Amino acid sequence: MPSIILAILALLFCASSALELSLNNSCKEYCTSESIPLDGTSEKEDPPATGVLSHTVASWIHQEYQFYMYLLDIFQTVLNEDLADYIESYLDLYEEQVLNSLFNWGTVLGQELDVTSVSKHPFLIFKMLRRLVLEYPDLQKALSEEFPQNVPDFFDTLPRNEDLAEYTSLLVSLKYLSSFNISDFCRGTFGQIVTNISLSASESLSLAQAAFNYQFYSSALEFLVNAQDVARDTGEFDPENIENDLAWAVIEHDANWNTKNPLNYDFYTKKLGSVTNYLKNRGTFITKLNFLKSERSVYNHTGEVDNLWTNEQYQLLCSGRNFQTENQKRRLKCWYNFLPSGIFPYKMELLNEDPRLLKIHEFLRPRMAIPLKKYLLKTGQETYAGFKGDEAIHAFQGRFLNKLSTYTRFDEDFENPQLVKELEREVSLISNLDASASHSELLHASSSLPGAVFGPHHDSHDDYETLFNFRLATMLIYLGDTIMGGRTAFYNLGLSVEPEPYSAILWDNRRKNCEVEVRNFHGGCPVILGDKWLSNKWIIGSIQDRRCSTNPLE
Repeated sequence: MPSIILAILALLFCASSALELSLNNSCKEYCTSESIPLDGTSEKEDPPATGVLSHTVASWIHQEYQFYMYLLDIFQTVLNEDLADYIESYLDLYEEQVLNSLFNWGTVLGQELDVTSVSKHPFLIFKMLRRLVLEYPDLQKALSEEFPQNVPDFFDTLPRNEDLAEYTSLLVSLKYLSSFNISDFCRGTFGQIVTNISLSASESLSLAQAAFNYQFYSSALEFLVNAQDVARDTGEFDPENIENDLAWAVIEHDANWNTKNPLNYDFYTKKLGSVTNYLKNRGTFITKLNFLKSERSVYNHTGEVDNLWTNEQYQLLCSGRNFQTENQKRRLKCWYNFLPSGIFPYKMELLNEDPRLLKIHEFLRPRMAIPLKKYLLKTGQETYAGFKGDEAIHAFQGRFLNKLSTYTRFDEDFENPQLVKELEREVSLISNLDASASHSELLHASSSLPGAVFGPHHDSHDDYETLFNFRLATMLIYLGDTIMGGRTAFYNLGLSVEPEPYSAILWDNRRKNCEVEVRNFHGGCPVILGDKWLSNKWIIGSIQDRRCSTNPLE
């Protein structure tokens, strides 16, 4: 008890001595690094396993593991030598690509990973799809011929060739959008995060083919060279077999070099000439995108609807770049917000003044996220979470994205309605708007696997809303820990928000004159590693719910 009292006094002292802080000091590090939950308890309950997200992908992971155990069980009893070799090959492949990979990654993390963690890593999902599309059907057929009556049907559905092709293109796009070093990327190193899960030569070759099909020529060349290097080291195939592919990629790159495509900066800044020249001077070539990243110091965000988003801006924001002006940054602040709902204050951070964008650190207690996640796992449905329209990166379009994201709404059957009411009360106090059930949409939640994105959009639209029923504001709550990626990018504001666990962000969808706040155009960046858990609360209202202003433009 004395320790809790001291902690309260420390918080009160910090809050009273500096209610508004310069952003040079991180709000998260202010006063104390060890925060106390708002209910006064210090114990933390572990959340449910977060590897089970999208129903289809999760089912494939679970069902393939059952199939693996079945093969182990029958392997010693198979008399047909060809079939036994077939089974042994699949067992070896599964153990190398799943069990050994999870062991290696767990060693880096310092924890033991089970097979549900396959859904947290893009390479493990990719390898699973390749096994189920390229290896499983023939093995299943051979088993059925040998044991016509005794082979269980393990899979409800199987991925199609189109699913594999689309996820392959997603991996290409992940590399392209994040601009990872190709060697590091293929070894499973994403920035500063090492996973020890690498791509084989044949896997790199398939990524090169996908990149070539989408005219991402520098990526195609990089994947081809990596495939050649890995093949030399492993003997997977003759590396000389790739020479013709390299030559063709160089020819196509140079032939299309002047093509003006605002969605594709995956060309080098100069022509390559020949494979020999490319390989000899490979370290000197830089892509147009990386050149723009290094040269551009001012972010062009005009606020006009037609100029809201370009591929270049999106990539820069998703990598964490901030393009607010120095004058804008000087107006930002942090403070403690003491609400009447409890003793402990919220840590507030103003991310943008006009239009308003607030971040509430540690908005949600970990124990409150658990029932929300469980309900999502129980009732979630697959949803499309990709780019739409002409502004889309074409590599992201495809049906397979349906299997990467899951969403749900908290209807009357949610077993903890008091939790929803508590959240609505807190959102109301922070937003100064009525977020009760009668003035807000049902609480939504979603989860996304590596590769999932949500394209640029507004939360409020005149097309389907009226002056008496529109979305005034959005509260977005991050329910869990995304290992890497998944930022929320605000294109016109020149910033993106990292999905900090249990924090929330709040923005207005309508101005005071009730026009759509076009400057809060936003989208979800690709999830690279881990699971992205979100909850949305859309506050609805009418023209009478907006505060009046003497400025007709507000």
